[in-house]
Amino acid sequence: MIFRIFALLLAVVLVSLPASASVNWSNTVVVIVSNSEYDLDGVPDLPFAGRDGDAMLEFVRKGLKVSPSNIKHLNNAIISDFQAVFDEGRWLDQQVQRTKGNVLVYISGHGVPDSEQNAYFVPIRTDPSYPAGLYPRSKVVAALERAKRYQAGRDRRVLALFDSCFSGDSSEGAVTPGKTGLPSQAIKSNLDEIT
Repeated sequence: MIFRIFALLLAVVLVSLPASASVNWSNTVVVIVSNSEYDLDGVPDLPFAGRDGDAMLEFVRKGLKVSPSNIKHLNNAIISDFQAVFDEGRWLDQQVQRTKGNVLVYISGHGVPDSEQNAYFVPIRTDPSYPAGLYPRSKVVAALERAKRYQAGRDRRVLALFDSCFSGDSSEGAVTPGKTGLPSQAIKSNLDEIT
């Protein structure tokens, strides 16, 4: 059931992208990060994040028929997992250069702001109040911008779906006590410019 709902929502997003006869979603490079088990006192788990990541994985495999070699599924990612995928010259860059395909990035899990209103993804086993252990959303955006440059002149798409609120709060309480979240205007990024 959850797969059908998720597939329907993603299909709506994909259909809303500019139409092109040459778009081949099976050659898409996909990164799925679903952090649900944080293994740290005071940081609530997010069971939906794991389920949503599994639903996304099923959709890209069965619905979009993406090659398994083009999929990186990080279930409960630590900081080094984020770095190995999104840092310059790493997995995402290598895959996009190799395939010249579309890019789909889905990240679900806690997000927190710092004192200067920068947004970060929270890897598991990381204290969200310790910025050095967090992964900046700006680095993911930079990776997507590089992907778009590698595709220059091709009719390809870059799509990012972030299921992280960057408020530093959750239904179970504060992820980062004493900090306030990002206002909605601060969350808006330059992603529309690269897609």
